[in-house]
Amino acid sequence: MMPPAAAPPPPSYSRDVVPIVRSACIGCHSAQAPAGGLALGSHAELMKGGKNGASVVPGKSGASRLVLMLTGAVKPQMPPGGGLRTSDIDIIRRWVDAGAKVDAAPKVARRGVPARKASPAAVVKAARRVPRALGALRSNVAAPAHALAFSPDGKILAIGTYQRVLLCDPATRKVTAVWGGHADAVRSVAFSADGRWLAAGGGTSGARGEVRLWNVAEARESRAFGNQSDAVNAVAFSPDGKRLATGSADKTIQVWETATGKPLRSLQDHADAVLGVAYRADGKFLASCGADKSVKVWDTATWRRIY
Repeated sequence: MMPPAAAPPPPSYSRDVVPIVRSACIGCHSAQAPAGGLALGSHAELMKGGKNGASVVPGKSGASRLVLMLTGAVKPQMPPGGGLRTSDIDIIRRWVDAGAKVDAAPKVARRGVPARKASPAAVVKAARRVPRALGALRSNVAAPAHALAFSPDGKILAIGTYQRVLLCDPATRKVTAVWGGHADAVRSVAFSADGRWLAAGGGTSGARGEVRLWNVAEARESRAFGNQSDAVNAVAFSPDGKRLATGSADKTIQVWETATGKPLRSLQDHADAVLGVAYRADGKFLASCGADKSVKVWDTATWRRIY
């Protein structure tokens, strides 16, 4: 008679849980800008919880708010825009049930540094494979950056971050202006082709989408609008700048009149969150993509989905 198979070891916090949190959660739950008061940058912060109390009850995944929001048992489901893979949720659930313990981070060799003695030529070759930053942004604003866009003339770099848009001078790497007033993370930014307008999309996850339109030359907000029931993930101007397309976590694409903020069209064909929108250079087609793993192309004259 064969002995029963040994139970698999519980997931490791540092090896299994941390990579999931870093890729899917830390953008909105950093120590600098913790959504809901919940920071996930360390085991201590995770166990501390947020405004709604403890996020993890060791040994009880069914009573842990973190697991309940990942599965959608508690709304809004996290992370917004599609949620985690079932396998990743299972790793976190099993880690919690095993006691939600912390372990030491595994030691890894630095990328590009040979593990053992190598020839000078090999060391130089390895060093060439390591990317080098062109320069750091000189800013004291510590928050995740969610979106980037260069102005058409390349003189302004817009950065979407928590509740604000930073305007930077690429030549000096300095922040020249900060435009605030956004409800939560600014998830998408786009300049019109003439550089006159900057659109910033975001809103509150699970509650409301929002677009703020900025007059770049006058450095002021022109208007704010939005009718989506979830955050705006993507914005794109038509080539002539007269229309603005937005994609939302509520699965819809909205088309707006730039000059007035008037809604012109609502496209509802995605089965999950819309994550990207883009006009063709001649403006005749609009493409969209989403968490449903599909890309759709629309005829902007008839708004018929072509494929």
